[in-house]
Amino acid sequence: MKKVRQVLIVDDDKVSRIIMEEAAKELFADATIICCSSAFEALGYIKEYCMPTLEHPHRYCPELILVDITMPVLDGYEFLTELYHIEGLRHNYTSVLLVSSHSYDKEKAKAQLFPILGYVEKPLTVENLRYALKNILPIR
Repeated sequence: MKKVRQVLIVDDDKVSRIIMEEAAKELFADATIICCSSAFEALGYIKEYCMPTLEHPHRYCPELILVDITMPVLDGYEFLTELYHIEGLRHNYTSVLLVSSHSYDKEKAKAQLFPILGYVEKPLTVENLRYALKNILPIR
């Protein structure tokens, strides 16, 4: 199992971000937790701080991304499409957990187009998110 050094949380709902952050801190105490309120903000963070450069060749994409599907302007699927098209970004070891107020049955066809490891339905609780992170994701 690989170690989680960085967790990126992307959700426009503040309460959901707080719940995700709390669960991530419990499970990955040594990880840096980054919270973004939009997909644009998250992509900006990734382009600024995760892209390897000559000065910083060992930069990497967060090992875990928790992303809400339903967000204004750029939704979770569009975020993932943009993420996987960033040239030069090292995301081979990135695990994605989708979060949504829609049932998985409704989103299954779209969700399966992306290399995700899980799907958690809202309303979120620290307990159900902790369960998903412990039992679905192959990381610690």
